[in-house]
Amino acid sequence: MERNELFEKRQSYVETCGNIRSAASGRRMTPKEREDIDGLLQKIDDIDAEVGLLERSEAIDRRGNATRPDQVQRRPGSAAETNSGAGNPFRDFGEFLTCVIRSGQPGQRVDERLFQTRALGMSGDSASSGGFAVGLDFSTMLLGATVEQSKLAGRCTEIPISSTSNGVKLPGCDETARTNGNRWGGISSAWLAESGTLTPSKPKIKQIELNLKKLGAVAYLTDELTADSAALGAFVKNAFASEFSFQIDDALLRGTGAGVPLGVLNANCLVTVSKESNQAAGSIVPENLEKMYSRLPANSVENAAWLINVDCWPQLFKLQHKVSNQAGTDFVGGTSIFIPPNTGISGKPFGTLLGLPIIPMEQCSTCGTIGDVVLADYSAYLLATKGGIQQASSIHIAFLTDELALRFILRIDGQPQRTAPLTPAHGSNTLSEFVVLQTRS
Repeated sequence: MERNELFEKRQSYVETCGNIRSAASGRRMTPKEREDIDGLLQKIDDIDAEVGLLERSEAIDRRGNATRPDQVQRRPGSAAETNSGAGNPFRDFGEFLTCVIRSGQPGQRVDERLFQTRALGMSGDSASSGGFAVGLDFSTMLLGATVEQSKLAGRCTEIPISSTSNGVKLPGCDETARTNGNRWGGISSAWLAESGTLTPSKPKIKQIELNLKKLGAVAYLTDELTADSAALGAFVKNAFASEFSFQIDDALLRGTGAGVPLGVLNANCLVTVSKESNQAAGSIVPENLEKMYSRLPANSVENAAWLINVDCWPQLFKLQHKVSNQAGTDFVGGTSIFIPPNTGISGKPFGTLLGLPIIPMEQCSTCGTIGDVVLADYSAYLLATKGGIQQASSIHIAFLTDELALRFILRIDGQPQRTAPLTPAHGSNTLSEFVVLQTRS
């Protein structure tokens, strides 16, 4: 059997295994399903062994022809041609995409290295349709770039999902108050006199369910762009990482929870601070920020940050000037609520408000509307992710325009850990890891 036939047959077995696992998602496999997968895996092992024998035979042939350099045919991906990390036969992502294009063109031989990029939690189209699974190294690069550009994802508590599951159910503490008898949902303790009697108590547990949502994107790359693998790899990484990071941040802040993660602005645990009496439309005054700060749980102060729309900058700079004028001379005898970038004790690139960092985000609402200023501790947000970014490519979809079609899919879900604001042990106002300011209009 020709090697290309072996590779295509192997790929069909891998896809069939994946279909069986998908059909059994959320339940245990039946004996028949387990038997089918076991048989398919055995066939895959047999093909791998046969390919290994072919490669050894070819290596002997090459050594026999070593005295005639003009006849030596180097196998693509050999040690002399590949400068890649362990487990990945390609030098970079651009080289991988270039090989996908060439392998799908009429009369071209399929590059064998494409079949060495095992799925490892990723998925791709079959070789006959011009698509290949992207290896773990490349998927990690794309997902890593997305998280690096996202301003919120890296601040969340990440919950990894296994390759055979589409969601997760987590036990959580059902705590809505810190008053006696309600901490940890029902733990009670007391100081006892001699021979005193204890009152039985136990924590209250709730179930948190995260079901993966799908974020996808498609792009067409021209033949001119794909001619340079380095430029192609940079383009794909930057373009898709930027777009995915925008969508993730938008969902973690504004998502409805229907088909997308639940954003904090739509969560039941959100606390909204009222505006001041007779406050001007679109304004931000010191009392707003001080009251928002007071609604943050004490253990969230270390991780919390201010999320703002850039429209809010003029209002924040007014806070600085106001304190300066009241003090008489530059901050002498006064305390600045807002410390601008690279000023005073601030070590943050965008300054601080009440000592907490400021993160400008275009996903925040325009100044004066709810969501323009958000005080958030995203370590109290659960973010479920499955593997990396799924990639598939095809030269056939846009064949007439000589373009390569790329598709990327990310499976992700998230929601705040708390389902309601927290009543403190002592105090009149509820607390939350996510606090916003009422619309000023």
